[in-house]
Amino acid sequence: MDQKTLTDKISGCLLGMAIGDAMGRPANGLSPYDVLRRYQVIDGFYSPDPSDKKGEKAGKYGELTRLGLILAGKLSAKGTDKDVILAAHQEALPMLPASWVGPISAAQRDLQSDHGLSSLDPDLVPKMIPLGAWAARVPVMSDEDLLRACKAVAWPTHSSRPAILMGWMVAKAIREVIRNGDALSDRADLYEGDKSLLARMVGFCQRVEAGFKSHEVLDDRLSFRLEYVRMSLQAGKRTEELVGTFGNSRDVLEVVGFSLFCALKQPDDFQAICVAASKGGRASVNASLVGAICGAYVGTALFPKGMIEGVHNSARILALAESMATR
Repeated sequence: MDQKTLTDKISGCLLGMAIGDAMGRPANGLSPYDVLRRYQVIDGFYSPDPSDKKGEKAGKYGELTRLGLILAGKLSAKGTDKDVILAAHQEALPMLPASWVGPISAAQRDLQSDHGLSSLDPDLVPKMIPLGAWAARVPVMSDEDLLRACKAVAWPTHSSRPAILMGWMVAKAIREVIRNGDALSDRADLYEGDKSLLARMVGFCQRVEAGFKSHEVLDDRLSFRLEYVRMSLQAGKRTEELVGTFGNSRDVLEVVGFSLFCALKQPDDFQAICVAASKGGRASVNASLVGAICGAYVGTALFPKGMIEGVHNSARILALAESMATR
C-alpha cells in the first residue's frame, strides 16, 4: 500500500469516528421511534442540546472521541508502552465524567460489570479504533500480536480477557479494512465463505475462548455473537431486525455486534453511519464505530461535501492521521 492511500484511509477512520460520534449524540438514549419523530433520519449534524437554537454545538463530538484522539497521538509517537497509555488516560481525565474514571479499580470494574463488558466501561471502543489504525501501518501482524497490543491499550480500565477479546474484534476490523480493503471487495470477502473476514474473526475468537477459565466464559460467547452477525448478513436481514437483539442498549457487547453489522452491510456507503445514528440507544458509540470502519474502508471520499469541514477540529484530526501514517 502506498503512503498516500494509507494516510487517506487512516484519515477516513479517525474522521469517521468523530463524524459518527457527532451525528449520533442527539439520538443518545432515544428509541428508534423518537428519533424518527424528531429527525426523520439523522443524515447530518444536529445539536444535541435542544436549547441550542442556532446549532452552535452541531458537529461537536463527545468525550470518548476526545479520548480516542488523544490516544491516537500517543500511539503515533511512542506505540503501546504502558506509560504512554496511562499518559493518554491522565490527559483525558479532566474531560471524562467522574463516574467513568473513579475512584474504582480495574478489578472492581470487572466484578461489577458483566465480565468487564458492560456500560461501566464505555471507553473500550474509542480506544480500539485508533489502535486498529495504528496497527495498519505494519504490513504483517499476527492476530496474537494484535491481541497483545489490545491488552496493552485496554489497560488500565479493562483487565478481563473477554473485554480484551472484544477490543480485538474492533481493532481487527479496522486494521483489515485499511490494510486489505482492496481484497475485501464483496460479500464473499467480508462475511460469506470460510475465508471471509468475519469467518476468520470467528475462528480466532473460538480459539481464544477455548483457553478461558470457567468464570471468564460469557453465557453468550463473543464468537457466537460474531457468528450471529455473520449469519444475519448472509441472510440479508434489515437493520431494523437487529435493533431488538443489538444496538439499542448500553451494553458494549451489543454496540460492537450492531456496529459491525451496519458497517459490513454497507461498507462503502455513508448511509451506514446515518442508519446507526438513527436507531437511538448508544447512537454516538454505534455511529462512531460504523464511521470508523467505513471511513477506513473507503477513505475520506466516503463523506459527503461539508461533513469533514463541519466536524469539530477536522484540521487537527487530518494532521493527526498524517502523523500516524508516516511515523
